[in-house]
Amino acid sequence: MSSISAGELASRFRDQYGVVSRSQLHALGISARVVRHRLATGEWEAVGPKVVRLSASNRTPEQALFGAYLAAGPAAIASHRSAAWLWHIGNTPARPAITVPRSLSDRILGGWDQ
Repeated sequence: MSSISAGELASRFRDQYGVVSRSQLHALGISARVVRHRLATGEWEAVGPKVVRLSASNRTPEQALFGAYLAAGPAAIASHRSAAWLWHIGNTPARPAITVPRSLSDRILGGWDQ
């Protein structure tokens, strides 16, 4: 597969609610060819242009929020209802709310409105 073991990759998916960014996969030494193969076989599912999810993972609000965060990048933070929910002072949001710096605010986070 690559320089990373299957166990390490499984741990990454588990620790991140079943989603990883393509840049994380690249940093782990997973080639674009392997990513394409896993997507083609249905083992992984593309969720927007920058994030993939483990197809066998449960769709959860945590997964949606973490996926949106990965898509937006490390400068993003959970905000509004999502932040309140993380602090257990609100209900589960229908959609993840992420705030990014003004310089990134035109970014499209497609795929997370399921």
